[in-house]
Amino acid sequence: MSNLLIDIKDMKKLINFFSIVCCVMLLTACGGSSSNGESTTDGILGDLDEYVQDFYAKSDAAAAFEQRVYQNEGDRDKAKGRELRDDLLTACKRLTGVIDKAIGREVPTELRNGTPLKLVKPFTLQTVEFYGYNDGKPKLLDEDDEDQRWIASNHLQNTYLIVSLKAEVELTEDVKAQPEKWILARTVRTFDNLIEFCTATADDSIMVCGKVSTDFDYGVNQPAGTRLTITIYLRDDVRRSFNHPAEEFVHINNINKAQKIIVNWGATTSAVLSEDGVKGELGLFELQGPVKKCTVINDWGNVERTFDEQGFWQTHDGKKLSEVYPGGIERDEYGRIIKGLTDSEGNGEDYTYNKFGKVVKYNCHIYDSIEEDLYTYDDNGNLLKKHIEIGGLDAEEPYDETYTDVVTDEQGNWTSRKANGEVQKREIEYY
Repeated sequence: MSNLLIDIKDMKKLINFFSIVCCVMLLTACGGSSSNGESTTDGILGDLDEYVQDFYAKSDAAAAFEQRVYQNEGDRDKAKGRELRDDLLTACKRLTGVIDKAIGREVPTELRNGTPLKLVKPFTLQTVEFYGYNDGKPKLLDEDDEDQRWIASNHLQNTYLIVSLKAEVELTEDVKAQPEKWILARTVRTFDNLIEFCTATADDSIMVCGKVSTDFDYGVNQPAGTRLTITIYLRDDVRRSFNHPAEEFVHINNINKAQKIIVNWGATTSAVLSEDGVKGELGLFELQGPVKKCTVINDWGNVERTFDEQGFWQTHDGKKLSEVYPGGIERDEYGRIIKGLTDSEGNGEDYTYNKFGKVVKYNCHIYDSIEEDLYTYDDNGNLLKKHIEIGGLDAEEPYDETYTDVVTDEQGNWTSRKANGEVQKREIEYY
């Protein structure tokens, strides 16, 4: 990367419905771990997961048996089939009896660095329902009716859980209104930059990402201090591939494998620049003061950038910014670049600043090459680390770049440092 750096009665429910659908599609696409693994007590469902995994295991066993019977009528074992159905119904009854105990469980919630939000209340479990039943709760049969128990068992074999969680956040900066868009024949109002969430495992592996559902109006200016409630929907999944052997009959555990939820939102803020903020676009490159030229020294070739006396970026390796971004440049009210397009197809780079004029997020999206960098500063404005996520064809595990042995000049700009142990150097000229 090159860093030039389900009922619908009104509109609100319609928007929420599509949020659910998007999350469900994402969950299905991302897959997960099979229910055959051990249950865990520190995920979203907590102790309830023991009952969930037992229910899934009994469901998978019954489904696999029914398929073997379907394919080989001569192998029908009515007693075995009845036993598996009864096991499934019993497991479902046990789960139904404890399912409400998980309601109110709080889940560790994080806000991505640079997101103009602070956490008021973490995500809390609101509902746990059986997906596949009209009212979300199976009707279990106590009477000894073989036909009804067989029907109920067949329904349960394709049933899994879906949950909703709610959190409360607050704006930490004034947020600008976004231009609205309409989809589905102008029946749904939407925006480009929506609040997003990702679930993660204990080792910080990202599982599922999607948009949150909220009453927050992205289309109007919102002042700092505004509180908003955000809701997400997660679901497990079930794999019933009838052309595969019995071991392919599995539930996919997406819910309880998630041990924390991360919130991200690259909103455009209108916070007034701090009086001690850096000038122009120097903050994109960890610069301050009357910088005229900065040269990053690399073994494979240097990178040179120049700036005017107001701190605005003029050239990159001798090229004007209009040549670097021939597709156009978008600037904020302070004249700083926030988007640079390398062509007319939307490829390019995006920049987000904090109130001190320093970059907090950088995104590069050029065809199948994708990178997003998130910056963390200390209380004195010094960069502590950069979190890097690379997607597309060059996708790799996210990682952090931390800085040590920092040497600075009289203006407070670093001239030498180690990034994860590797030496970085640069030379700076001033006006």
